[in-house]
Amino acid sequence: MMTLVFSDFRRSFLSLTLIVACQTSAKPGNSASTPVGSSPTNRCKNVYFSLHAGTPNKKIGTLLQEMKIQLMHVKNDVSIIKARNNTSCKESTETLLREIKETLLEMQNDIASIKENKMLSESRHTCTEVKKNCAELYKSGKTSSGVYTIDPDGHGAFSVFCDQTAAGGGWTVFQKRLDGSVDFYRGWTDYKNGFGNLHGEFWLGLDKIHRLTTTIKNKLRVHLMDTKGKTAYAEYNMLAVASENKYKLSLGTYSGNAGDSLSRHRGQPFATKDKDRYRCAVTYKGAWWYESCHSTKLNGLYHHGAHSSYADGVNWYNWKGYHYSVKKAEMKIRPVQV
Repeated sequence: MMTLVFSDFRRSFLSLTLIVACQTSAKPGNSASTPVGSSPTNRCKNVYFSLHAGTPNKKIGTLLQEMKIQLMHVKNDVSIIKARNNTSCKESTETLLREIKETLLEMQNDIASIKENKMLSESRHTCTEVKKNCAELYKSGKTSSGVYTIDPDGHGAFSVFCDQTAAGGGWTVFQKRLDGSVDFYRGWTDYKNGFGNLHGEFWLGLDKIHRLTTTIKNKLRVHLMDTKGKTAYAEYNMLAVASENKYKLSLGTYSGNAGDSLSRHRGQPFATKDKDRYRCAVTYKGAWWYESCHSTKLNGLYHHGAHSSYADGVNWYNWKGYHYSVKKAEMKIRPVQV
């Protein structure tokens, strides 16, 4: 009698435990791919059936052993379900993070696009403010000599060296010799497009000189210095260079203390070693506006002072003659009206 009462009590207690376990393990959506008859719910039913439908004469030890086996299966099923839930949670988290990253990337691209549009807008605004020459830059407050960007005719900006200190400033330099570091014995294409270093020796280019001198009337200043530091200058109240056809030289009236060595070349076409009608460029080793042949040629060989060769240096005949190559030569223009 006592055994039956204990059995009933144990059966009731275990039934309650199983109900809780079954509720925990039989959550919706976690039984996919579980074989029929082996799901957590079915295992619970099996245990419950064993408790209530088992014969009264069955030993309690046997029942408990069967229950333990069934409960172990239930616990395993619960662990599997929890693992599946964790995996599902991990996958959901990874998906969310991936979506966040994609959104952030889209935002970064949008920001980059906005910045690019802003830069383009600022660039267009800046382009409308590019000055025509160094004189305009000087008026706008750019009073330090150096490299600036100009656009003389609206056909495209380019860099120039501005002399903002000599003779009132505002000079656009188109030729400079000072140390012999750049080879000036070159062909037509180089003189057309320009070469050298704007911070050192250079030739700006005939195309650019043409653009600078056709939209506004300019005057020319030639600055010379010998090897002892003595200087001289020559000014012409007008200078213009024609188009690529021949780049003929137009020149005004002379003034200065270097002597007038350039007026002889007025109206002459430009010549280089590979485009040389009178062979002057080849004979005297430099490109220039030759007139049978020259009394000055500032694009000649850099001899640095006195030389024995005839008229092939950086010569200004009316100041130092044909056997002296000046240490420094600089040709620059400025609008007549400033």
